[in-house]
Amino acid sequence: MSKHFDVGKLGMLLDPERAEWTRPAELFAELEVGPGMQVADVGCGPGFFALPMAGLVGDEGRIFAIDDSPKMLEALAEGARARDLIGRIETREADAADTGLPDSSLDLVLCAFVYHEVDDREKLLAEFTRITRPGGKVAMVDWRQGVDSDLGPGNEERLTPQQMIDPMEAAGLAADELAFSPEYHVLIGRVPGEAAV
Repeated sequence: MSKHFDVGKLGMLLDPERAEWTRPAELFAELEVGPGMQVADVGCGPGFFALPMAGLVGDEGRIFAIDDSPKMLEALAEGARARDLIGRIETREADAADTGLPDSSLDLVLCAFVYHEVDDREKLLAEFTRITRPGGKVAMVDWRQGVDSDLGPGNEERLTPQQMIDPMEAAGLAADELAFSPEYHVLIGRVPGEAAV
């Protein structure tokens, strides 16, 4: 059983001030999001990350926006229409650990501020590894334990580096942590193998 973000607080997820500490443009640069990429934003909420990424992947790319909340996906679709990005985003109502996406179909999976709510992290990471192509990336972003902050959940819900890394390595990912934020972890897991040319 996993916890869920309160849909009644949906507006908080789109607050422009959130960009000050999440620094999405810098994150996407680190993840090398670019034209033609196939990307899944798992636990996408109302599209805080999915919408700007859709601007980066271009008409040849696609963002698969996955959430188990119809209200979140409705808000995301509304935002995509307003920005004329509807052709670049495919919404899917699905569990994070059972996306329904094809094997080895993605260049990047982004899972931001969801991991701490998931009970079966091994199952989640196994799914992410399955849907990511050889040489592709799985990016896990979540709250850092031991940080005294007004942002995010209480310390008991935050994660240690090993709670982030161990399930990634168990899923066969080579995990590296970026020195990105004192508030949260940014871990990049690479799927073994070479990308098809």
